[in-house]
Amino acid sequence: MPRSHKENEFSLGQWVTEQRVKETMPSKRGQRLNELGFVWNPRDAAWENGFNYLKIYKDQNGHCQVPKTYKENGFELGSWVGVQRANKDKLCPERRQRLDELGFIWKPQKGPIRRVQPSEV
Repeated sequence: MPRSHKENEFSLGQWVTEQRVKETMPSKRGQRLNELGFVWNPRDAAWENGFNYLKIYKDQNGHCQVPKTYKENGFELGSWVGVQRANKDKLCPERRQRLDELGFIWKPQKGPIRRVQPSEV
């Protein structure tokens, strides 16, 4: 949610930002936010969203070599994949491992893509 977002003149975006950076918060308040599905770290949530789309793509196509301009439900998966490749050395080990385990293509090959059969995985 953008920081400038307002609901009925209430600066909801600013309030959400403030909740995310508070060092201490009563546990009941934090629990209530969790029950609403509050996103504490939007960058982590965005990465997980991209990873989930990549899993769907692999399930449908048998590989992770996503075309640069590919979109899934409006999500620019091809761009997300490109960012992961460009930031390979900056990714935390857990994320790199998860991508590796999925069969992520760090250096895409040109030419036709061969679908991986389930027996080859």
